[in-house]
Amino acid sequence: MHICRGYPNKPLERKGIAYKANQDYYRDILTWLSESKLDVVSIEGAASKLDVSILSAIGNKTVMLGVIDVGENDVESVESLVGRASEALRHIPIGQLILAPDCGMLELTHASARKKLVNLSLAARAVNEP
Repeated sequence: MHICRGYPNKPLERKGIAYKANQDYYRDILTWLSESKLDVVSIEGAASKLDVSILSAIGNKTVMLGVIDVGENDVESVESLVGRASEALRHIPIGQLILAPDCGMLELTHASARKKLVNLSLAARAVNEP
């Protein structure tokens, strides 16, 4: 299941208008989902700079954590992605973490999306190496 706060809206962001769902509700949502029959919960974490301490509320479910900002063409470094994963791993075991983009990559250029996915793959490999 994917928990989406909505695609980026630069005009609203520039005006300072809050248009995305409040991430303060994530802990409650994850607690409820921890009791469900779902196996994997996908949650945005990059663009919103999600406080990953809330991941502890997910119980034994697998978390697909968004570490790629799909609203910016700037490419995240492998090191920054590994760092974000390390933060998450303070709150859930490695077997419960999957690194992913925040959401669909529709708004990115092809070149940016490709580079982001390459770095995501390299970061996932680095995190999972023994």
